[in-house]
Amino acid sequence: MDSFAEKYGETNVAKLRAQETEPPSAISELLSMPFFSEKRLVVFEGIPRGKAGMARDDGDVSSENSDALANLEAAILSVFDSIPDSTFAIFVSEAPNANSPLYKKLVSECDVKTFSGLTPDSAQDYVRDRLPGITPRALKILLERTAKNPDRKKNEALETDDRRLRTSVEKLSLGFGENRIDEKEIEEAEPQTSNQKAYLLGDRLLSGDLEGTISMLRMLLEKDSAYAIFPSIVSTVRRTLHIELLRKNGKTDAEISELTGYSAYSVKFAKRLRDGEKRAAEAAYAALVKFETDWRTGNAPGEDESDQLETGVTRAALAWGKATDEKGRVR
Repeated sequence: MDSFAEKYGETNVAKLRAQETEPPSAISELLSMPFFSEKRLVVFEGIPRGKAGMARDDGDVSSENSDALANLEAAILSVFDSIPDSTFAIFVSEAPNANSPLYKKLVSECDVKTFSGLTPDSAQDYVRDRLPGITPRALKILLERTAKNPDRKKNEALETDDRRLRTSVEKLSLGFGENRIDEKEIEEAEPQTSNQKAYLLGDRLLSGDLEGTISMLRMLLEKDSAYAIFPSIVSTVRRTLHIELLRKNGKTDAEISELTGYSAYSVKFAKRLRDGEKRAAEAAYAALVKFETDWRTGNAPGEDESDQLETGVTRAALAWGKATDEKGRVR
């Protein structure tokens, strides 16, 4: 659309969202002649309509909405053969209904192309290309927060929600341009959910940031159960140690992903530990394991489960710090 507007002028480009377009407007756009130009472009988003029962972005799958989309398709079909040669019409649809009359018309008479979603690698390239000032950590956080399955299972790959990622990148680009973008800027554009923050606790713990770890933990405990938060912390630390062990044994990221079932994304962004940090991470993990044993047997100190979890995480963070100096070396 940008390239077309640059060549033929913005007045000759129209983008119509199906749910917001009445049949007369669609007909008018398709039959209009270019304004002081040779060509015009009309893009319909959401047409042909999706498969029956498939929710839109706003979740509306009512019969009224379905009827409205059917009427819009019927209007487009009524003038389909009369569209001027000077007009390019593009129809964009995710998982279109193959039984739709308009879909059948497009398949039989037009050029149809299928575009796959962004892979983890292509998503990273997409973000870096448009946000050159983004830090590696901010990139990792952005991709996690715009994933379709942030709570994925161990052997499940991260799936990027392309639409959400593009929207976030657009907001960040408008707000910060080519300036440095870090965790704070990501928080403004794509606030994290409580569950996503829980997984970041493990990373914060492995960075040796006791104050930041406890601060984030207290914030999460205001909304979520300690029993829901603790597994995320342990999982992150254990996975990081596992990946680092395989790296030390000469395994590539691809080999690690295949051996462990961890997604390529989680392996690529797993924190790399220096020798001192690895010893510290092992100490922190051991402290977490001991705490879990005490917790499950009713021997963990604290007035309630939230207080007990804070004590356990604090001990793990102190164990990390005790094993290293400020440069991550073994004491």
